[in-house]
Amino acid sequence: MTVLRRLWETIVKHAVDCLQSLGVPHRSRIWWCPTSKMTLLPLHAAGPYKDAEPNLQDLFISSYTSTLSALIKARKSGSDASPLTTSPKTVRPKLLIIAQPRVPNQAEIDGVRKEVQKIQLAVPSTNILMDEGGTYAHVIAGLGAHNWVHFATHGTQNTRNPFHSCFHIHDRDLTLLDIVNARLPNAEFAFLSVCHGATGDENNPDETIHLAAGLQFCGFRSVIGTRYAMADVDGPIVAEEVYKHMFRKVGKGEEEANSQVPVDYRDAAEALNIATRVLKNSGAPIERWINFIHIGA
Repeated sequence: MTVLRRLWETIVKHAVDCLQSLGVPHRSRIWWCPTSKMTLLPLHAAGPYKDAEPNLQDLFISSYTSTLSALIKARKSGSDASPLTTSPKTVRPKLLIIAQPRVPNQAEIDGVRKEVQKIQLAVPSTNILMDEGGTYAHVIAGLGAHNWVHFATHGTQNTRNPFHSCFHIHDRDLTLLDIVNARLPNAEFAFLSVCHGATGDENNPDETIHLAAGLQFCGFRSVIGTRYAMADVDGPIVAEEVYKHMFRKVGKGEEEANSQVPVDYRDAAEALNIATRVLKNSGAPIERWINFIHIGA
């Protein structure tokens, strides 16, 4: 809490004052582009944390970007877009869920099956690769056929060789290099419900390519990740609230699922803001709900 208050007083409050003086509307989106050691700090969670005083989370919707060019590219649409990304609003995004509650040499993740169930309740149509169905071959093929992906598994960051950072799946590791080589021009949104999905490197903070940043490098325009280890119980809560908001205009029946109601991957940041507020209001300690961050468009 002390760190969040100091961030507010020394950095974030001044940015908020400037935004408000410019007339930027309440709950507008803002992007943080920190460098050096600042990349390791939870700017999105700064605030006075006093009764009756709003924190940053209450005032604006925060996202991160590694560079301005990466953000511009992530938000770009139009004539150069692919058939599945003709505009930021995709009529029927194809959501692939890669769910691996149990993989070799890793502890079982208790909340994965419940997380999948919660997502299915919020999203009209999903394809699921779970347990032995989540082989390397199936995952690579699935990534090529879907523009949205949800990972619910273990992840490992390799700070020495970032492109060897990986997701642990059924029969082998899926590295960032594998995803780069898969060439995914239709990629839009990725939710990394994995531990350390967006963890920086204290020794080389400007050079770190964590899993979330790596997926953005691979073409995903909007990515949700975690800064450190996440509690198993948080995955189902946050995932449910995120997808409920992103698919809030889409019905659950077959007729509605085939409707032309657009879904926008750029809603992910607002959806995460709502989801973490739900987690906060449930009584979860602060280190759990500030763990989740949004990167990109």
